[in-house]
Amino acid sequence: MSISVVFAGGLPQRGELQSQFMGYARRLPPDVRAEGLFFVPADREAAAVAEGAFEPYHRCGVPVHILSLRRRISLGSIFACYRYLRDSSPDIVHAQHAIPSIHCRVAGLLYRILCRRRLVIITEHRNAPQNLSRPARFLQRLTEPAATLVLCSSAGVERAYYRSAELLDPARFVPGRRRHYTFHNSIDTSLLGTPSAVSARPALRAQLGLSDGDVLLICVARFVPQKAHDDLLHTLALLNNPAVHLALVGEGPLEAELRSVVDRLGVSGRVSFLGPRDDVPALLSAADLFVLASRWEGLSKALLEALAAGLPCVATAVEGTEEVISSGTEGLLVPPNQPEQLAAAVASLLADPPRRTRMSAAARERAAAFSIDHQAEALWALYRALTRDVTSGTSAPMPDTAERSTPCAE
Repeated sequence: MSISVVFAGGLPQRGELQSQFMGYARRLPPDVRAEGLFFVPADREAAAVAEGAFEPYHRCGVPVHILSLRRRISLGSIFACYRYLRDSSPDIVHAQHAIPSIHCRVAGLLYRILCRRRLVIITEHRNAPQNLSRPARFLQRLTEPAATLVLCSSAGVERAYYRSAELLDPARFVPGRRRHYTFHNSIDTSLLGTPSAVSARPALRAQLGLSDGDVLLICVARFVPQKAHDDLLHTLALLNNPAVHLALVGEGPLEAELRSVVDRLGVSGRVSFLGPRDDVPALLSAADLFVLASRWEGLSKALLEALAAGLPCVATAVEGTEEVISSGTEGLLVPPNQPEQLAAAVASLLADPPRRTRMSAAARERAAAFSIDHQAEALWALYRALTRDVTSGTSAPMPDTAERSTPCAE
């Protein structure tokens, strides 16, 4: 019997190399049917459609439904989500990020009660709690009992929410034994470090105005407080080396402020704002070190992509990152909010090319542990286990399978 799944998420980010749901959609097994439900701000819907934000799903044969939001959460949007569930009657709704998760928990609970039908609700904590506003944290806590299962992108994130962590093992999974697990982010490693990406290195470095002796640091991240780009800029200034350049790939609300910091620090000739790009694999191959100064994390897919491209990484020891990098093996870890230590770590690797070569090989090997092929298979096994023995995520018993034909409330 096939399993019907709804992937519920927010607006896909421009220039994002690997959406987690998109990776799953490309690997659907014969017994899993999927639809996409996207919660999109009303003022950005037309542009998102025009830019083809959802075309990759269509090409995979995954139908897409857009739920337009005039406010982040409202009774109207909750009931619109309920009506979608009522009309599509999925076996599982799998939501990522706070706003889609809150909607799907509440609407899913309504669906269970009003339609008297079974529904597995899987939601995810993709980032540490610091990433949420106080109202969002409150709504997360309030609605979480409606979830059948909560998946966390790293053990650090799971401990931050629940004070304990356990890696999900589908072979030993027992529905109802535990409500939350670590289920790591993953990437398609075959897209990184390819011959075409490597061959583009000379041309891309030339476009950035780099000479043979120059060193390129790269960071792929949105310009938001979490990612601490200001610390990266101070790190570059502290290095005080005209041969060291920094490429920033991404966009976000802090871009203008960061450009001002660049001018104030006098490093404008060594920083390139590249915006969102669709050639991230080639840019990673053109760089010499990946740097990430996050103040908190979930598990950065950009970091995993850098490792898969064979880049040694200098990053902060925060949730997720310290589970991926063993300091001294694939890169170096330093405390967050310490640009002086970040600069010292970068300088130590720049002074030791043989060490960087060893780290490059270790980085590729480590990235293989986060292959989306493995995680997708684990997810399908989890779906099958949950639909064999469905729990409601609440104290109320679920109705028998025969009740699935009961008409839903309008």
